[in-house]
Amino acid sequence: MTNYSKHITPRFNQDVLVQVKIDPLMEQIIDFDESKGVFSWYGSFELIWTDDLITWNVSENGGITSIHVPFTDVWVPKLIIANSATKRTFYQFDNDFDYHTSKVSFDSDGTGYLLAGGIIDTSCDADIVYYPADYHICQMELHPETNEIELLKPKPNMYEIAMKYYEGDPEWDVTNITSDLFIEEATLLWCLIFISKESLCISLKVSSCLLFL
Repeated sequence: MTNYSKHITPRFNQDVLVQVKIDPLMEQIIDFDESKGVFSWYGSFELIWTDDLITWNVSENGGITSIHVPFTDVWVPKLIIANSATKRTFYQFDNDFDYHTSKVSFDSDGTGYLLAGGIIDTSCDADIVYYPADYHICQMELHPETNEIELLKPKPNMYEIAMKYYEGDPEWDVTNITSDLFIEEATLLWCLIFISKESLCISLKVSSCLLFL
């Protein structure tokens, strides 16, 4: 990686955009504040892209097929959460130690893999028309900070991928996760999270109301 700079677009041709694929992974719902319209959840995102400047011949390098490079030493996609209720940065590190020890994995063909995440707080329009049988669609808007990036739409089976590590929640049920890609001056990726009240939670709320009748 001699003469490599993380500040330069990882392309031999600087006019070629870096295509970035994003897969969200939801692990846990932290809270949904319906009065403030803030949806908090813990999860991560797998980012995949290609770095033209980090490639090697496997047979000429001891059979090494992949390497792990410090996050701070290489180019990574600069993304923001446009509708974040707190931090707009896409990289939610818990502390400086995590920031400095996080790694980016690269295959010999330059394919880079990065797992980033933490507690995500996004603004969400609460719809309480059918309270206590609430049903909400919370969205997360992701877009690049720079014009060198082109976001790609996730796979059609996004829900299955996103929920494979989900731990469940006693109050809310995640019924679906979808995405939409909008291309204007830059690509904008919307992740739509559909949540509804768990049936047991609804029953408890109705029972509580009946006690006061």
